Amino acid sequence: TRWRRFGNERGRNDMQGCSCGRRIPVPPDGLRFRCAACDRIHDPRDRGFFTGQDKVAQREDWQVEGTDLPVEEHAVDWRFEPGDLERIGWGFIPRSMEDKWFIYRYGDDLFFHRSWTGAFCSRARLEGNRIRSVAIPTGCSDPEGSLRRTRWLIDFILIGREVPYPG
Repeated sequence: TRWRRFGNERGRNDMQGCSCGRRIPVPPDGLRFRCAACDRIHDPRDRGFFTGQDKVAQREDWQVEGTDLPVEEHAVDWRFEPGDLERIGWGFIPRSMEDKWFIYRYGDDLFFHRSWTGAFCSRARLEGNRIRSVAIPTGCSDPEGSLRRTRWLIDFILIGREVPYPG
């Protein structure tokens, strides 16, 4: 899969090619980063040259639905470092059928949608360096599972950490 790590003993290459033609160093933390020349967003887990996400994700970038559904708010206390918050704000635009999520930030809210259907799955509220609540559509059959999945999407997809899927 495209998420498999590769390269040196730390599991990644030290340099990555951008579609703008620039070779860019992978940051020491091995997490998502932006090309200084063209602002494309890269993930070191991608192989070799990668076109990158061209821009920060916005609602208009994908066909989405259901953001006005009734929701149940769930209190959480998830804290993040400043670099993590920047990466979270970039969102995620799917590039292939295997990328099952579209994630974007609108104001202080982070929206999670399935990429194939555009269906709304959750909304996380950012407050400073924390997420204090996650909204899940009313009637969800497994709200705890949805909370775990939302946290995994933030850590794995948006920030770029290697964390196991919450199963």
